[in-house]
Amino acid sequence: MSEAIIARRQGGKRIPQQIITPSTSNQTITKGLHDGTGYVEGDADLVVAKIKAGVTIFDVLGTYSPITAGAIVVAESLADASDPAQNSAYYKLKDIEVIVGGTYSISYAVRTQNYDIYQQLSYYKVYINNVALTEEYAHQGDTWETLTMDVTVEPGDNIQIWGKGNYWDRARCKDFYVKSNFGATVVK
Repeated sequence: MSEAIIARRQGGKRIPQQIITPSTSNQTITKGLHDGTGYVEGDADLVVAKIKAGVTIFDVLGTYSPITAGAIVVAESLADASDPAQNSAYYKLKDIEVIVGGTYSISYAVRTQNYDIYQQLSYYKVYINNVALTEEYAHQGDTWETLTMDVTVEPGDNIQIWGKGNYWDRARCKDFYVKSNFGATVVK
């Protein structure tokens, strides 16, 4: 006949509900007799789409790929815009707000609308949030020219095209495209 022995520990520290918040380092669980009501906090943001592709956090493998410049049009402002006549100060011609940060490819067409057949000059800069990002680009002539570049922005940033003419010439801009490698809504 075999005899079962059940050991019962007498005493020991009783631990009330213990809530553990995940962090970047291991956390000690209090030694003692737990009452069974403790837990590790969850986070609704711990989803595959918000974790970088190839990275695993708490057994969740991420699928998020950062926004990079690409060929997919995610925003456009096609209408022709121009600075006021007889203006020599920079004027905001185009403005698109980005809701997802990353690197985007932008393109836009510029042209000088001239009243002075000798000069035919207009000037352009790319701005982020009303702050110049690029050096001045001078365009000469009454034909459309398309300019392109990549810009890196944060969520909520505005990508803008500013232009100016000289006294008689006007800066014009149209076909402003923001493009990425990702086809979802990333701009307002």
